[in-house]
Amino acid sequence: MSRAVVAWRTLKFDLKNNSKLQTDVEIASESMYDLYVNGKLYVTVVLSPTQIKEWTIGFLYSEGLIDSVRRLKRVNINDDSIEVKTIETDTFEKRSLQIGRYLPDSCASTISMRRISFIKKISNEIFSNTLIVPKDMVKRISVLLNKASKTYRITGGTHSAALFNDEGKICFFSEDVGRHNAVDKVIGASLLNNIRLDDKILAVSGRLSGDLVFKCARARIPILISLSAPLSRGVELAEMAGITLIGFARGNRFNIYAHPQRIQ
Repeated sequence: MSRAVVAWRTLKFDLKNNSKLQTDVEIASESMYDLYVNGKLYVTVVLSPTQIKEWTIGFLYSEGLIDSVRRLKRVNINDDSIEVKTIETDTFEKRSLQIGRYLPDSCASTISMRRISFIKKISNEIFSNTLIVPKDMVKRISVLLNKASKTYRITGGTHSAALFNDEGKICFFSEDVGRHNAVDKVIGASLLNNIRLDDKILAVSGRLSGDLVFKCARARIPILISLSAPLSRGVELAEMAGITLIGFARGNRFNIYAHPQRIQ
């Protein structure tokens, strides 16, 4: 059994057939970790206990604490904590570290004015990105994301994220109890493997919030696709950043909320 799931004895009721059954079911696993950066508690996070190193690198990158894996001296993963030593720099978020934050599995950092300023600063890089994909690739990507989401099919309790190349093939895939965590894991995997991100497509199962769109902008990923709905802040930030934002990618239909020129 994968560490991503745990078995639990459960009493199942069926009201239609007036029946009940006691059986073992598989439930999505979650763990709590304290993340220490250079000896200080930076955040407490809840995530699925898989791909922890990938999550750590992706999260630090999204937070602006590193700009590449070369900034990492050491990553130690323990049962309930992660200890990171970085080459300290004055990056855009480091000047306002929020020590001791708690991130439950459904949340991530808020969109501060500093982050909006950062998006405005790097938006030209994404606006000028010439990646174009055919419209039928959006459907293929949504099908592949669903097919890869095995833990979700077993438990119904996880979110998925995958990075695709311009041929619609999966480069990296992750599932996690938190949608932001899943994105951090695929970004971290890309950084670990020295894979460029500005020619990739990010597909996710969860809502397109501002926090999630920011992670995409931070990585300079030009196209973001979701099986679910966008939120207003996510649409606004995608428009500002130059990201092609697609929601409700299900079957033969999808909606483009920002920068449709990349889908032909």
